[in-house]
Amino acid sequence: MDQKKILIVDGDKTASSNLKEILEKEGHLLFTASDSPEAMDIFEQNKPDICIIEISLPSPEVSGLALLKKIKEKDVTTRCIILTSADDKTKRKIAKDFGADAYFTKPMDKDVLLETLNIAIHAQRLLRDKDE
Repeated sequence: MDQKKILIVDGDKTASSNLKEILEKEGHLLFTASDSPEAMDIFEQNKPDICIIEISLPSPEVSGLALLKKIKEKDVTTRCIILTSADDKTKRKIAKDFGADAYFTKPMDKDVLLETLNIAIHAQRLLRDKDE
């Protein structure tokens, strides 16, 4: 797998750190943010290929779903994976409508995450090749 820039957005520092460790071992370049404003700054500066977003972020003004929508409005080729502590069918549907590639309930299986990333990377490559 080629190196991708991945932004992890999660207010839970432990969860973010664990995810970062898994993905760094796969050779990816990682960025982390604990809230939506910080995530948008990193997104604007670094143009990550993939964003992994926790729905319940500590910033009351911008939820994880709102962040997903903003990111997809900026770049539809950015792949987005949603994480949540509690599965909610309504939020799952909203995430899908906003362009999420996957929606997982924590804790998630490492192998499933890596396979989902591979699928997202492939989808992104197809979209970007189509635009060129």
